[in-house]
Amino acid sequence: CTEAGLEYQSCSCGEVIPVKRIPAKGHVWDSGKVTIAPTCTKEGVRRLSCTACGATRKETVPALGHKWGAWKKLNANQHQRACIHDSGHVQKANHTWDKGARGVTDTLNYWKTAHPEIKLLGIHESPEAFNSIDYVEKNGIRLALFNYTYGLNGFSIPGSQYYMVNLLGQQSKFLQDVRTAESQADMTVCFLHIGEEYHYQPTAYQQGYVHSLIDAGADLVICAHPHVVEPAGYVTTAAGNTGLVFWSCGNFVSAQTKIPRILGGLADVTIVKDASGTRVTNWEFIPTVCHFSGPDVRVFPLKNYPEELAAVHHVNTSDAPLSTDKLWNLWKSITGLDRPAE
Repeated sequence: CTEAGLEYQSCSCGEVIPVKRIPAKGHVWDSGKVTIAPTCTKEGVRRLSCTACGATRKETVPALGHKWGAWKKLNANQHQRACIHDSGHVQKANHTWDKGARGVTDTLNYWKTAHPEIKLLGIHESPEAFNSIDYVEKNGIRLALFNYTYGLNGFSIPGSQYYMVNLLGQQSKFLQDVRTAESQADMTVCFLHIGEEYHYQPTAYQQGYVHSLIDAGADLVICAHPHVVEPAGYVTTAAGNTGLVFWSCGNFVSAQTKIPRILGGLADVTIVKDASGTRVTNWEFIPTVCHFSGPDVRVFPLKNYPEELAAVHHVNTSDAPLSTDKLWNLWKSITGLDRPAE
């Protein structure tokens, strides 16, 4: 298998002469036997044997990656789901009220202690904080920031703790705060957890709510929740007011195993303030890919996502085949935005 041979000829005088070199045949490997089974996060090992000479070699078996089961309710405040390959790997739900008031308080305390420079939106420790408007000033531009959600994954907040989470059902307060911010800020930005899961277009409710915010003074609205991207662009209300809306940014990082759910979008907005006022001068909706294959989890701009990674993405186990062309075509079909020229 590994050594070349020689062809000889015999002379009538009895001398034997080498006349031709015969290349080695090379190994003929069998399908192999897995000696170390792969797990969700660790690669395995397969041993292969040559059917001609019995030599052996090892090759890597890719990690399985997690395949998550259904969410299960543990108690009044917690949900979790387990990997079907290994029930020892568990995900806890990450919704605001999954762990009740303590979850909100712990989250506030963590960010205030570990990252006081980060402005945390949408949850509050007191009625006073709930009734305050959050402002951030950067490069001389003052932004009013709001963050509201449609609901709490089936939970409800006790009446005495109404102030802990901003809910879209508190619409009259939300709109009034936006009107107030109109005179206090250069620009008003609203982040909404709103829409219908796995729908590629905004719902009528979503559109109506966003229009009401624009009429109240919102300049930029960025939405999430559907787990897939939706279009983006300027919206003009019946009252003639205009705002820039990203209807859904999809997933940024997730373990969902359908191709549309690994495609996300980044809202990239340039805001300029000068003598004529404050305005958006440029905006882009930048497609992203959440790549995961075994323990390899990364987020790429779609324009930088290599085809060789698409070929080994875990999504291929349930929604194959994945390719960058497929992702670009999906992006175009949903958002109407073209693939950038190379």
